[in-house]
Formats: sequence, C-alpha cells, structure tokens
Amino acid sequence: MKKTGILLACCVLFLGGCLQSKEHLIIQRDGSGTLEIDTMVPKGTMALIDSMMGGMMQGMTEAFGGKQEAPKSMAEEMFGNKEEVLKKARNAGLEIEFLDFKTEKKEGNLYVKYKIAFDDIQKLIGSGMLSTQITFTKDSEGNLVCSTKDNPQKVQESEMQMAQFQDWKQSEQFKDMDPAMRENILGAMQSLKIEFLITLPNEIKKVSGMFSQKDSTTAQSVFEGNFLEDPSVIQKMFGTSSGPSQVTCSGEGISFLEGMLIKQKTAKAELKEDFTMAPGEDLKTPAPILFGDSLKEPRREEASSVPSLSVPSLGAPVQLFLKNGRIVKGTIVKKSKSSIKVDIGVVAVTYYLDEIDRIE
Repeated sequence: MKKTGILLACCVLFLGGCLQSKEHLIIQRDGSGTLEIDTMVPKGTMALIDSMMGGMMQGMTEAFGGKQEAPKSMAEEMFGNKEEVLKKARNAGLEIEFLDFKTEKKEGNLYVKYKIAFDDIQKLIGSGMLSTQITFTKDSEGNLVCSTKDNPQKVQESEMQMAQFQDWKQSEQFKDMDPAMRENILGAMQSLKIEFLITLPNEIKKVSGMFSQKDSTTAQSVFEGNFLEDPSVIQKMFGTSSGPSQVTCSGEGISFLEGMLIKQKTAKAELKEDFTMAPGEDLKTPAPILFGDSLKEPRREEASSVPSLSVPSLGAPVQLFLKNGRIVKGTIVKKSKSSIKVDIGVVAVTYYLDEIDRIE
C-alpha cells in the first residue's frame, strides 16, 4: 500500500511538470486568438503512468464488471487525445477550432503538437488548457498587465511528494524495480523544460521577473530544471521565488478589458456584502479576479433536499471534488445548509452542495 501511494504521488508530480513543453498564446483585442502547444512527454513519465494508472484502470474495470478494455497507453490517452482537448473546451463553454493536431511516438517519448483558434481568452484560461497560469489586470494608467500566477499551495504539495519519492529511492522496493524502468523514471525527473510565449494586441511597454521581450509584441519565459538535484526548482516552477513576472502593454482598443473590470467589481461587491471570516483570520482587500475563476450567481436557499455532505468547520482547508470533474482547493470562509463559500486564494467563491461530489 505504501508503494502504491508513493507511485501515485510520483504520477501527480510528473503530470505537474516532468515534461518539455512550449506554449505560444496570441491574443487579439477582442479576446479571441490562437494557442499553439508543442509537448514532449519523456518515456519515464510514459512508463510510470502506463504501469501505475493503466493497471489501476484495468483493475477497476474488472472489479465493477465492465467489459470495456482500458486504453493501451493511459499516458497517450491523457496527453495525446484530441477529444480531451475538446472536452476541456466544452466544459469551459469555449468555442475552438483545430488548425493542426499531430502526435508521434519516438524512442519511447510522446510528441504532441496542436494549434487551436479560440473565441474568449477568459474561458480559455478557465479551461485548464494552459499549463502556465496567468492573470490579466488593468493598471492605473489603463495598460493591460499579464502576470504569472504564484501557487504556494502547489509548492507545498510538490515538496511533500518529492520528499516521499526521495525516501522511496532508498527503499528495497525501488532497488528491486526493473533497472530500465528505474532509469526512465529518474531521467524524466531531470528533463523538465517549459517555455511560454505570449503575443499581446499592442506593443509591449515593459517586462519583469522571468519574462524577457522577444519582439515588439511578444514576451517569453523559459524555465528548466532538475527536481532531483535542485530542490528550489519546485518554487521557481510555481513562481514563489522569483518575484512577480509581468508583461505590460497599452490597453488602447482592447475590448476584453471592460469585461474583466466588470468581474473585478462584481467580486469586490460580493465579498464586501457577504463575507464571513474564519476564526482569527483578518479581512483582506480582494485582489483582481483571475480570468477563469467563475463567480456563482446568487440564488435563494432551496427548500428541496440537498446531498448529505460532511462539511468541515470554518477556516478548514478543503478539496472540493465537483461533479463536472474539477477539483477546487481552498479554505472555508462561510457555510449554509445548501452551500459553502471557499477562499481560493484570490476571491471567495460560493459552491452549492448539489454541485459537489465529495469534500476532503
């Protein structure tokens, strides 16, 4: 059981960053644009996912009497499935068109390259298609500011997973593993490289942090590291050690900014009018809302029955497993008979119990 738990932690860690990827996001003034993604999934990551998750999937299918066979490669299903991209778009209400989609397997590595046209940058970010987490705000001079999003919670989780992996490396279970599999796993953890390019609608005025200017309208950030040799890689990867990384351009003619400002005002008004603090927690001014974080429209308490869920007390950290497949992490700041409000780090969002599958 311990071995299974550690392998699952490694799978999660690999999915979070043990690959090589290049993303190029081009945004038009109306919020439409294109996204091009070029990913290489190392054979070590492929082997671990197929060995662990493929076996689990087949076992669950057999346990529940299912006749459908598990995919030959769970890794290819996760990274190279065009339908999964379409599913993310549908769940976010995003209209997309594939301009290109190619997959190729070479020497055990999986190469996936595709390009889509999209209609709404806000929905794109909310879809989870981008591995680089970004936000958009408007500064005091009316400029558009794109910032990478810090994720200290992800740092903490990844550091814990790495600690488990380091312990496992010293175990007899790891030493008894097939040498090729062991070498592939270690190799995958040393091959992280993420390149992100963003082309804005107007000329760039300034860049900071990990961003550098590539041309008049395009900035890029390149991150690469080795989890095994440099523990600080995790902090750098999730933006908690290098300070704010931002790209600023003129806001002239950028129409999607107006919708963003409306959302900011809505978020602040909701928090001001309806906010319950956890014990010992200070009330803080909310930061500008992120594109992709959906605010729920107020609705009345319903007399009809709601699912029986065990809701932790105020101030408790939680994970909400929603029925639409999303997982939300944060802190409970308010709860009622039919809903809970969770601080997700930027704004408190209300989730209704009939939307939630389970709470951990």
